[in-house]
Amino acid sequence: MEDRSKKAEALFAEGYNCAQAVAVAYADKMGVSEAQAARIASPFGGGMGKTRGVCGAVSGMLLVQGGYEGYGDPKAKEEKAAVYDKAREMLEKFKAENGSVICAALLGLDQNGDKCPPRGKKCGELVRDAAKIVADSLD
Repeated sequence: MEDRSKKAEALFAEGYNCAQAVAVAYADKMGVSEAQAARIASPFGGGMGKTRGVCGAVSGMLLVQGGYEGYGDPKAKEEKAAVYDKAREMLEKFKAENGSVICAALLGLDQNGDKCPPRGKKCGELVRDAAKIVADSLD
């Protein structure tokens, strides 16, 4: 899989939220259009609806994982376990590289506020990191 981390970072700079940037960068690999990926990922920006919870780049990363390796059969126990194992592996890698998977902690913000910080370098870097973990984990 080619490196799409720079594409994700550029998409974020264009105005996509952090989750959308990661998902749109891999839309074709998931078999969806960029518009579909952007719509599906749209609520996850700002740490899930601007709540500063789970980082949107992390949510986008796992959305892409589901697009690649997700299961559709509710009785697919082995597939479910494999998806969860890979998700934990990806989450642990992101946390090891960035210190957390929580938006507020990553940006040093109060989780109870409703304003996100200005679109800055840190978020673009987190988007890039998440997209690189996708490439490293799912290639």
